[in-house]
Amino acid sequence: MPIACPSLIGSSYPELCAAVDHYCERTSSALDAEPINALTNAAFLIGACIAWRIRSGRRGSEGRLVIALILTMALVGLGSFLFHTVATRWTEWADVLPIMLFMLLYLWLVLTTFFDWPPWLKLIVLA
Repeated sequence: MPIACPSLIGSSYPELCAAVDHYCERTSSALDAEPINALTNAAFLIGACIAWRIRSGRRGSEGRLVIALILTMALVGLGSFLFHTVATRWTEWADVLPIMLFMLLYLWLVLTTFFDWPPWLKLIVLA
């Protein structure tokens, strides 16, 4: 199954191709073992498309950061879809890392927009 273990990952890091089954929703290793979790990830993609359309007509100082948040939202949907269909170690990282990146970008945006903190203080908070 190439999507479960792409050769680029499997040849160098075979441990990342190990199946993940340590949570209660997953009952088998089939692609459709978590159909509701897999389908609900479309909400992230739909939300990213809607946010992109809303953002495309506006300008602002935080424009690049908002675009990064929108793109990260789409990555959250894709990574989570992969994890809830394939459920291997590498897809677990594909699920978790975009979520963490989104949270950090959002916190940076809030500290910039609402509190006008200097960059050095925001970096300390994020660390």
